Amino acid sequence: MSEVAVLDAQDVVVRYPGSPPVVAVNGVSISVSAGETVALVGESGSGKSSLARAVVGIEKIAGGRCVSVTPQ
Repeated sequence: MSEVAVLDAQDVVVRYPGSPPVVAVNGVSISVSAGETVALVGESGSGKSSLARAVVGIEKIAGGRCVSVTPQ
């Protein structure tokens, strides 16, 4: 496996509007290398889909950073 990260997300926060706002993901970090397989597991409502949507750019992140690199 390669040591080059193709996805690097640090301290990601996903927040949905409401009164009060719902914090679905709070300070999650993940790094995925080329060729690596990753599974997000957890209870219903724990933020798995929100995190996945945020790292691929479908959902806006409220905090942190997410960088993806296309392998050469």
